[in-house]
Amino acid sequence: QCGSEGEIIFVNNGDKGDDARSLKKLVDVYIELKGNSGAYLARNIGSVFSNGDILIFVDDDGLPEAGMLAAHANAHDEYLLDAVRGGCLPKNPNEKPPGHYHLGDKILVAINCIEGNCSYRKDLFFKMDGWGDYILFGHGGAELCVRMLANGSKQSKHVYIPNCILRHDYYHGEKHAKNKRKKQAESAYILSAQDPAINPMVSGFLSLEKESGNSSCLNNKRKICVGVPVYNEEKYIKKTIRSLRKQNYEDVVFIISDNASTDNSFRVIEEEVAGDDRFILMKHDENIGASSNFEFIYKKSNSEYFMWLGGHDFVSGGYIKSAVKFLDENIDFSMVCGMPIGVLEGSNVGGLLKEAVYDFSDISTEKRYLSSIGSLSNCTILHSVFRRECLQGLEFRKTIGLDHVLISRLLWFGKLHYMKNEKYFRRYFKERGESQAERILGYDALLSEKDFFNYYVEDLKGLYVNHGDEVSMSLEGMIDNTLQQLCKKYGSHDFL
Repeated sequence: QCGSEGEIIFVNNGDKGDDARSLKKLVDVYIELKGNSGAYLARNIGSVFSNGDILIFVDDDGLPEAGMLAAHANAHDEYLLDAVRGGCLPKNPNEKPPGHYHLGDKILVAINCIEGNCSYRKDLFFKMDGWGDYILFGHGGAELCVRMLANGSKQSKHVYIPNCILRHDYYHGEKHAKNKRKKQAESAYILSAQDPAINPMVSGFLSLEKESGNSSCLNNKRKICVGVPVYNEEKYIKKTIRSLRKQNYEDVVFIISDNASTDNSFRVIEEEVAGDDRFILMKHDENIGASSNFEFIYKKSNSEYFMWLGGHDFVSGGYIKSAVKFLDENIDFSMVCGMPIGVLEGSNVGGLLKEAVYDFSDISTEKRYLSSIGSLSNCTILHSVFRRECLQGLEFRKTIGLDHVLISRLLWFGKLHYMKNEKYFRRYFKERGESQAERILGYDALLSEKDFFNYYVEDLKGLYVNHGDEVSMSLEGMIDNTLQQLCKKYGSHDFL
């Protein structure tokens, strides 16, 4: 693939065997290090001996598909980019890659989060002092790009190209997978502490302290993922799990994240999911708050559709299959929910929660969005099955009203449908042992409506940047109408 304009530089990172040395005659530059210096330092050493304007880095156990190098070179030449990343697919074509390995079939602006199929402008790479050879394990691509952005590189100059494929297996067996996840989590914690700007790119690798179940489900993309955030639900979680086990749908993964429960919730969960490899169990070592636990599960998922199921709620038997079928057949809908049924303490099933039924069926994006702000009260529809991509770009803020902002955002992208023959059973409690702030944050603090109002406005601005062509009203007009709706509902505030 190199032809006359490319060169291959091979760095033997301390391998004393003959296999690596036999490659000398096949490459342009062969470098042999006395010992294993770590992947990032070895890459930096190799780059020093390069002659080209573009540096392309390839994993030593990867298999480049035809045209991979040309795709990198052409992207740099045509678009004058700073960084390019391709896609990685398993060597076995029947397996699915982890979500961050392959971003789909369209050219995207995307920060590089891999190191084995990526390229950089050589002058900018050296200006940044290359790879961070102080990194212990993983996330070097994200860390390098964050430094580039901080030094003037525009995000639009960091691009993913789909016609540039490296065949590479992310894991080599369960033992390797467990060890790799642990190292990546440790590296993510350290890098996030050094520079919070990298946190959005590595957050999916955090909070992996305890994980059990069929972990390959996290890497293989499923049609739908159901996330179950749990905190002290030992009395009710058994019914929740059994309602999931009864689902007559196979292309699904259930992620249960225990938020450091102080009761026997996790033990009950382990017993109930035994033998069903659709379940992934995770347990945090400390209470990170409900908001962060919701976000954690969502970002761990790799699916087309997603749903949060409350740790004390349950659903009817055909819920998942019916919801998936409806969304597949109705592209103008972004959310689908069963009929909301109330369940009182003592497991007494009540009737239809009329206050949780809304008409968000208007074809106008603006009308659906503004109507949700003014009318949302009972937010059972937060537990709808929805198109996962609709939340891309959402910042999960630790404030009151996350459910409101999230639902309004989903309605920006489509309408809401209720399944007449399926039910969502939502449990209610007369008293709660913790305050609203303790539930949201994991500790007691003052939560203000000012933050809630600002959250709506900031998310609305983000929607306009990326999806503003879907509405006719100006951003200023939408902000004004949004604030009017909020003030009408919650009262006027001096801070506006």
